[in-house]
Amino acid sequence: MRLERLVLTPLRAAQGRRQRRAAGEPRIAGVLAVRDYDPTCGVLDALRALADVVIVLDDGSTAPLRRDDRIDELVRLERRGGWNDAANRLLLLQRAFVHGCGWLVCLDDDLIPSAGLRTRDDAAREIDALRRRRADVGRVPVRDLWESADRFRVDGVWGRKSYPLLRRNWLADGSITLPDPARRLHAPVFPRNLRARAVVLDHLAVYHTGCLTHEDRAARVERYARADPRNEFQRDYAYMLDERGLALAPVPAADAPLLAALRRDAGERDAS
Repeated sequence: MRLERLVLTPLRAAQGRRQRRAAGEPRIAGVLAVRDYDPTCGVLDALRALADVVIVLDDGSTAPLRRDDRIDELVRLERRGGWNDAANRLLLLQRAFVHGCGWLVCLDDDLIPSAGLRTRDDAAREIDALRRRRADVGRVPVRDLWESADRFRVDGVWGRKSYPLLRRNWLADGSITLPDPARRLHAPVFPRNLRARAVVLDHLAVYHTGCLTHEDRAARVERYARADPRNEFQRDYAYMLDERGLALAPVPAADAPLLAALRRDAGERDAS
């Protein structure tokens, strides 16, 4: 069985690539920029299932990420300066361009895609719909899990968040003006002289685990306060600690199995 898998899997993958090229489908890159990768959400496995090529940028991890069979290209930055989200995403965009990828699936290591986006066929279907709508970006609602893997916050700004999960690779476009990498936090990575057309894909979502516990939220506020002490990139970060008007919604049954690892982690913490 092992030999069959080793021989047939690459052959089937190559056949799939030829068929997609013949059909005019773009190659898809799964990209991740990370520092001190947390495997809890299984993001590398998710990207491997969604994309033709997986590219990871390790930006100064304390323990450098090791390449394995889920990663096609691992780019390492040795520095441990301030996090520059815009520069990192531009670098990943360039590496995807080198691999001939026309679209990107973008994830962070604290995000879990919902049940509607788990395979390459899922990604190709959504990208095809975006292309027919002449869109450059597919944004999905963000569901911030709150003190449990079974519910997420929906009041106020928490119910309006979205994340650019699918992006067209515009590096092949003519006459583009690159964005300023000095705008390093919460900046759109798109040419300054073009207007990105974004579509919100309400039938999909990503579950965000970065605000799961009060301790997570407090650490996040402190981290952003250090990274942006003068609030140049966002007016307020302390909203993450405000629980006035708190409203929660249950995780749909179709997505509940995807969050099982979070429940196991919570059980282990409670037992210790």
